[in-house]
Amino acid sequence: MYNGGARSRKGEKTIMEFKILQTKKDYRFMDYEYAINHGFNLDDYETVWEEEMYDYTKRTVDGKPISDSMVLETIFNRFNLYIPENYEARSLSVSDIVVLGEKQFYCDSFGWKEL
Repeated sequence: MYNGGARSRKGEKTIMEFKILQTKKDYRFMDYEYAINHGFNLDDYETVWEEEMYDYTKRTVDGKPISDSMVLETIFNRFNLYIPENYEARSLSVSDIVVLGEKQFYCDSFGWKEL
């Protein structure tokens, strides 16, 4: 995902898991606060996309660490503007969850909420 100019800190080529989870519950397309107040539960979500990616936490761009927010915004753009041919779910939207390794992020109305 970050090949152009990105370098491993110590030459590592470690891989991490990346997933997109979506729900069909009543709080779908709603912000995090609404979802929490209306029964948000991770068990209501199903995986709609899964792949491996380079572990961005061990990489840099121009000597600076790659942040979660950089990766999340890239993923958001990819699954809204440059949707992979074999992706069969709806575009990435508010209430979806992106899993990056061990971290989970709720797509909120503005930005992301780490769970």
